[in-house]
Amino acid sequence: MYDRWEYDVPASTSEEDAIKVPLRISQGVIQQISIGFPSGCGAYDPITGLTTLLARCRLWCGSTPVVPRSPSHYIAADSYIVEIPNQEFEVTKGRTTLTWEVWNLDDVFSHELWIGINWRQFEEEDEVLPTLLRIEKQLQDLNVKLGYLVGVG
Repeated sequence: MYDRWEYDVPASTSEEDAIKVPLRISQGVIQQISIGFPSGCGAYDPITGLTTLLARCRLWCGSTPVVPRSPSHYIAADSYIVEIPNQEFEVTKGRTTLTWEVWNLDDVFSHELWIGINWRQFEEEDEVLPTLLRIEKQLQDLNVKLGYLVGVG
């Protein structure tokens, strides 16, 4: 499944006052996240030659950071779509509202960001599938490690 949300982030929104946008999705595994930053999200300084990225965001599932994985980091760009593939982040029952945290350090212009999430949906009655997927991945990792230990692989 795929869904997309847009939000016009007002000018002069600090990180401390970041806007928390709720994103409802069904149970499943997030496979890819795309975040669109339009032109103008960066301010070029001709004296230093550096660009400061003004519109910024993070994605959370409860208190767990989804993107980026570190809660002190953020995603930012200018005229660019940030593609984050191979997430394999489980969204389970009771945790189906993600929080998109957005802020904008531009003191003049608002910036309309968008986020798209592609996920594989679980069946409503399938309570054990997320656990099975986690166990399957752990077994695959273990097989690789064991293969190297005995000289196979």
